[in-house]
Amino acid sequence: MADITAMQLVVLAVLIAMVASIALTWLVVSVRDRSSERADGAPWRSEQGLLADEPLSPQVVRRLIETMPNALIVCSSQGLVSYVSPGAAQLGLVEHARLMPSEFMDLLAQVVSDGVLREREIATDSGEQATHMRVRIGGIDDDSYAVFLDDVSEQRRFEEVRRDFVTNVSHELKTPSGAIALLAETIGDASDDPEAVRYFAGRITKESERLSQLVHHLIDLQHVQDMSAIQVTQRVDALAAVREAIALDATQAQAKSIAVQLTADRRVLPLDAASEAHGEAGPHAEAFEVLADRESLTTAVRNLVENAIRYSPQHGSVAVSLERAGSVVRIRVVDQGIGIPKEAQQRIFERFYRVDAARSRATGGSGLGLSIAKHGIEEHGGTLGVWSHEGFGSTFTIEIPLAPENAAT
Repeated sequence: MADITAMQLVVLAVLIAMVASIALTWLVVSVRDRSSERADGAPWRSEQGLLADEPLSPQVVRRLIETMPNALIVCSSQGLVSYVSPGAAQLGLVEHARLMPSEFMDLLAQVVSDGVLREREIATDSGEQATHMRVRIGGIDDDSYAVFLDDVSEQRRFEEVRRDFVTNVSHELKTPSGAIALLAETIGDASDDPEAVRYFAGRITKESERLSQLVHHLIDLQHVQDMSAIQVTQRVDALAAVREAIALDATQAQAKSIAVQLTADRRVLPLDAASEAHGEAGPHAEAFEVLADRESLTTAVRNLVENAIRYSPQHGSVAVSLERAGSVVRIRVVDQGIGIPKEAQQRIFERFYRVDAARSRATGGSGLGLSIAKHGIEEHGGTLGVWSHEGFGSTFTIEIPLAPENAAT
């Protein structure tokens, strides 16, 4: 641990950096309050007074460093570490009281050689994923150097995701729009062949539907990612939302002759609530009440049912079930489809990720449905998981908290 004098010098460097980062705000406050008094009648003290009037105790020094937005390491010109802030200790850059990464030591050597403060972004590979660190090194004493660290890994990952998203959207939009243009040109060339015109017109319709689906999915994704989009969170009957989701996918199910079965608390229910009203009474609606945005919940379930239908074989079946499980409502969507390889199950909720891109394009998948469903459920404090085995289908499970009994309607 460095002595008090060294620590005070570190604080001086820290405060200079902090003052520089908020210079404009501080200037406004200083001008406004220079001749004024505090609420308790004592005169305001400038930052110069704070540093010059009295020495700072080691406890104050440590607290100042701990509240800094940047992590801090103090070391010698040879990389021998004398101080590591709590934030820096979590980064794993110090071993046996030495600054370890060679990139950091190279930057330190440059600062030692000419005394010029330097800042650089350094990427290190921790094995699982790269860590991006903004590093600022400057001398603070004869043989003491301050190493300021700012982990920008999350920012870099976000930028990468954004670039990939823009690239994927551009590609997905270009494919159907290009196909439509080509097919329209082909129809013009085959105007004297009614059969060809009908065939290519059908292809145009299919590509148009794919383009429309992609646009709608992009809108849905934006909706669930924007927390302010959920304007009204209220008591929602999850059973009614599931019924609505199944109804919205009825056309796709009929086209493939796929039977969709709905159960609640292990009792088979009709898909139409009106039919249930004329028959045996079903579970009480309160049994499945959750606090949610009705549209977001319905969209999430619809995307799961749509996926189950898309990847199930002709004349297959899809089972949708609801049950109370402690303090949550559990919704399962089970299909008899091709299944998902184990190595792909951690990635299927990523935007535009497809296990089999060729098959997904053939079935009209956008690669956004599962991402939309996961975001929508997590916004309501729920979870979305998957079990799958190749050749044995998949089971997607939603768990969303039940509405408290005293929650406002």
